[in-house]
Order: sequence, then C-alpha cells, then structure tokens
Amino acid sequence: MSFKEFWLGNRAREGKIKSIPNYNAGQTNILDQIQKQIPLGSGLNFLRDRLSDNPDAFERIFAPSREHFKRITAPGISERLTSIGGEGRSGAYAQTLGEAARGLERDIFADKERLKGDSFNQMLQLLMTALSPRQSHYAQPAREATPGFFHQGAEAALKIATMLPFLI
Repeated sequence: MSFKEFWLGNRAREGKIKSIPNYNAGQTNILDQIQKQIPLGSGLNFLRDRLSDNPDAFERIFAPSREHFKRITAPGISERLTSIGGEGRSGAYAQTLGEAARGLERDIFADKERLKGDSFNQMLQLLMTALSPRQSHYAQPAREATPGFFHQGAEAALKIATMLPFLI
C-alpha cells in the first residue's frame, strides 16, 4: 500500500486481461529470422519421411555401409579364410559371411530406429516452437474501493458527533 493510498484510499478498478511477451526482443528477432530462413514445410516432409516405414527414406543413408560391406568386408572374409588354408567358398565362408551380413543389418536396423526417434524429437521441437504463443495472457482481478485514513477518520468523527448529545 502506498502512502497516498493509506491517507486517501483508492478507487475501484475493473478487471482486465493483460498480456506479456514470452520472449524478449532479441529472442523474438531470432525466431522471426529462423522462420523466414527455414522453409518449415520441407523440414517437416524430411522428418515425416524418416518417421515412415518407407525403406527408400533410409536407403541413401545406409547405401555407403552396404557398399563398404560388398567391396571390403566380404572380400576380407574370403582372404582371411583363404590365408588360413580354407577354401574361399567353403561352408565356413558362407557362415562367416552370413554372420557379418546379419550384424550389418542389425546395426542398420538399430541406426534406423535411433534416427526415427531423433526425427520424432526434432519434429516435436519444431512444432512446439512454431506453435508456441508469442505472448501469455493473464487476468488482472478487479479491485474494490478502499477508504483511506481521512475518510475513516471523518466517519468516526461523524459517529462521535451524533452520539455526543446522548453522552451529555
């Protein structure tokens, strides 16, 4: 309560809806720049493709791993078995090659799932930023008028004056 309100009281005030910004001016400028520079539609399409079960969405990502397997891993297995006296097309070669291929596909599957999870989180962050309100609103409650000290003192003096004839 201020000094003025103590002595003079205050007037009634109607309730109001007020708003305050969620971001300061610098943050708002950065958000505006990001929204202008990044085409939101293409980013969402990229993330949506990653979240789908479409195998073509990941083929580009994992093609180098499969190519490396064909060019380096498989011939390396053959050379290793040949160098220890085994024949390049033996049952051991097929078994070792099969195990390596299963390991590669298992790793690719795990990476796909990790990328899907990361894409989902990125999509949520993008949407939350894009859809988050720039301002928060709150209600400022109404305030009743309160009498100040002078008003209360005047009322007390009036009551005493009306009771004075009865006291004498």
